[in-house]
Amino acid sequence: MLIMNDLLSIQNFSLAIHYENRILPILHEINLHIETGERVGLVGESGSGKSSLAKAILRLHEFNYSLLTEGGIFYKGENLLGMDAHGINSIRGNEISIVFQDPLSSMNPMFKVRKQIAEVLIHHKGVSHSDADDLIYDTFRELHLTPPERFMNAYPFQLSGGQCQRVMIAMALITVPKLLIADEITSSLDAIISEEILELLDSYSRKQGTSVLMISHNLHTVRKFVDRIGILYAGQLVECLNCYYLPERAWHPYTRALFYCADAKRDEKGRFKSIDGYPPKPEMNIKGCPFYSRCEYHTDICREEMPSSETETGDWVKCHHADQIRNEQ
Repeated sequence: MLIMNDLLSIQNFSLAIHYENRILPILHEINLHIETGERVGLVGESGSGKSSLAKAILRLHEFNYSLLTEGGIFYKGENLLGMDAHGINSIRGNEISIVFQDPLSSMNPMFKVRKQIAEVLIHHKGVSHSDADDLIYDTFRELHLTPPERFMNAYPFQLSGGQCQRVMIAMALITVPKLLIADEITSSLDAIISEEILELLDSYSRKQGTSVLMISHNLHTVRKFVDRIGILYAGQLVECLNCYYLPERAWHPYTRALFYCADAKRDEKGRFKSIDGYPPKPEMNIKGCPFYSRCEYHTDICREEMPSSETETGDWVKCHHADQIRNEQ
């Protein structure tokens, strides 16, 4: 069901890959919404399906396999999955932009930065080359790429990782999109540069009124930036909660384990806290909770039956033992 303020609404969305006569499920009945001006985080381990969901929103398909989808991804009430090529191309990079974790792979090393960003503006906004230069200059200055002329006339390989990421953020935001998808944008950067990048993104996106979907494996990084967080595990959204209540109202065992690991706490033997075991592989047929084999609270029902969503104060969690965990706190 679409909510009036929803900019993006992902409804019962499932994604599977058809590859070499095999069908591998990647995402399972994802439900997530982002309101106008809202920031939402998506957190999970590598391989949980975070980037697959980001690419599915903009239909950035790989070409060496086919995709099977169910459900819908609605932008301003219209299903992106049902749009023709012209429709999705008018939205991709214009109303919805994306920044990936490896900025160098997203830019053409043969062309200067100015030319690559100008092409985005000319294609989507129909501006002249001189107006495009003015917009790039102003955007670079606001994102601390100074002097702007130096970066506009540079080739991507002449820039550092942090500088490249700022250029990609500039390219994504220069069209003033309604939604920005930031996919692990600081994972390859050191802590100081990462903090600077996030502060710039925070300031500039708020100025534009841009909604943000921030994807990361780092719970603490995302928590500082967003209003709500969705926790993704083995292709399933297992909890969604308001950051204001974290970590006190994190009631899924996986979310709680992520917090312990992110805090770098040691156990009674002096070892850093970790999550034992491994996530299930896509080809495994999981009937119950996907976190069952790694969960300290598991019982037989967890193995046999998928938990339903339990709502509390606007948040929700999928866990058979959420009440038990809640009562322990």
